[in-house]
Amino acid sequence: MGITQRTVQVVAHDKERFSPRKLIPVNPKTLGDHLLLKRIKANLSQPEVAIKAAVSVRTVKAWEHG
Repeated sequence: MGITQRTVQVVAHDKERFSPRKLIPVNPKTLGDHLLLKRIKANLSQPEVAIKAAVSVRTVKAWEHG
């Protein structure tokens, strides 16, 4: 068996896999903005809030970004 050469081709996708991070609102207008600000002021992460509220992390993210 010999050594073979391999080539790697990189393909750029137009769509991003993840949505961009939501900015911290200066003037909260939605319920999600208020929840995000309260979570940041309490120095909690989304998983910590999810545990305290007995919901999934996905639900907390939906509340903040929905």
